[in-house]
Amino acid sequence: MELKNYLDFSDDLVIQLDAHLDLLWANRACHAFMTEHHIEKLEDFITSKSLKEKCNLKDKISRFEYVFGKYCFKVTFFKEDNILTFTQMLDDANIYELKFIDSLTGAGNRELSVEKIRQFYEKNARNPKIKALVFGMDFRNFEKIDYFYNYDVGNQVLTDMANAMKKITGDDMVFRVSGTQFILMYEYEDDDFDIQAYTQKVVDIFNKPMRIDDETSMQIFTNIGALVLPKDATHKQDLLKNLTLAYQEAERFYEKVSVAFYKDIFNKKAIRNLHIQRRLEDAVEKNNFELFYQPKIDLKDKKIEGFEALLRWRDEELGFVPPLDFIPVAEDTGYIVPIGSWVLKQACLQSNLWQKKGYDFNISVNVSFRQLQDPNFLNICKNILDETKVDATKIELEVTESILSENSDEVMELFEGIKKLGLSISLDDFGTGYSSLSYLRNIPIDILKIDKAFVDNVCTNTQDAAITKTIITLAKELRLKVVAEGVEDEDEIEFLQDLSCDFVQGYYYAKPMNVKELEKFLQTTSLKLS
Repeated sequence: MELKNYLDFSDDLVIQLDAHLDLLWANRACHAFMTEHHIEKLEDFITSKSLKEKCNLKDKISRFEYVFGKYCFKVTFFKEDNILTFTQMLDDANIYELKFIDSLTGAGNRELSVEKIRQFYEKNARNPKIKALVFGMDFRNFEKIDYFYNYDVGNQVLTDMANAMKKITGDDMVFRVSGTQFILMYEYEDDDFDIQAYTQKVVDIFNKPMRIDDETSMQIFTNIGALVLPKDATHKQDLLKNLTLAYQEAERFYEKVSVAFYKDIFNKKAIRNLHIQRRLEDAVEKNNFELFYQPKIDLKDKKIEGFEALLRWRDEELGFVPPLDFIPVAEDTGYIVPIGSWVLKQACLQSNLWQKKGYDFNISVNVSFRQLQDPNFLNICKNILDETKVDATKIELEVTESILSENSDEVMELFEGIKKLGLSISLDDFGTGYSSLSYLRNIPIDILKIDKAFVDNVCTNTQDAAITKTIITLAKELRLKVVAEGVEDEDEIEFLQDLSCDFVQGYYYAKPMNVKELEKFLQTTSLKLS
């Protein structure tokens, strides 16, 4: 059931069979495919004898090709849940449509949004007069349509919304990036362009109830985050982060159509960020930071596997400054490079101390996108490893999933260089970014970390539970270890144990601690020590 909820909005065709290999359920994309190609019965799509024979294989996961009429699919069969996913194979005639167009709504898909954003920054570099207004939106009560009506009605409403947005921006500037989430872009050059007037056009689309049928309309409550490029995101990797901040601000208003601009949030933070930047320079010069450590627990035998090193800063003028406040400033100013080097060195020295005391702990260190862009990053790591003489196999570098949206060859070369140093690599916040699953199969990582945002709701939200289950299943298939972050209660522990999650991290076992607190914890804990 969890996978059904998660896969419902997949671009691939997804079908679930019962124990007799007869049709049990099909997702939105499958219904849309049947309608588009005038196939009257879903059962007609899966009556092939060869298809059912391949589903009877003993392998937990089977992959094969399946031809239906003139259409050819790559099929993956998950035996445990009797789920089939069908990915349509491309040809020259429809490669653009299948790669860049959302088959359900006809809007652009996530890949096209990434491409259009890339193109914008290239055009802006050539002509700085070109600007863009970007909106990110989601619908708060859309699930009621599915509940009270059916998928076909929900699909039509999504399509109607996409078409309404296209009318004010153009066919190729509206993107459905996931389930009910859309991005809209509008480029302009006129310095007198009325941003508020255009925003009102967007709001007007959602201010009126959407037509369900001839007799029924329904108000769709909408959250919209907005920003202006390039002013509000000078680099493409900042766009999603800043748009998300604006969207989250809009969520707080809870109006019919809630809108928040990034610049309004930014203005509130600008003065504080200037203070942080001024004090950060002094902190970097004096290494005025501290590392806290949070344990990672092996769920199988309740043993401390290792610790994540977490950077903390308490300034004599500003007091305690949360990492979410000072890390972005450090990245923008470039201070994150020397700070990151200091963190790695301190973690290596701490690892040596633990080894001398007989502990066999691993330590993971967060590495920022800006650090990875530094051409000297690998040399910095090598010099620290040589200087501290640490056992490199005890050190793990945590990188965020967003790095996978960059140049694949450069990322592959960087990761291979890290592995040659003997270090492990974990992919942090997995499930929140843009990474391609095919890409994930090829990069040399060791660990996937499930973001706290999913773990928080695994016992109450079927979609988050399904996502978590899918990530763990995927990791097992790729022979990767899994860490679930932010575990806070017994129910979450039991859920993750049932899925054979390898490690957990969170307040249920321990909060982040400084070295003094940690030594006391190691002496009193009932957990096994490595």
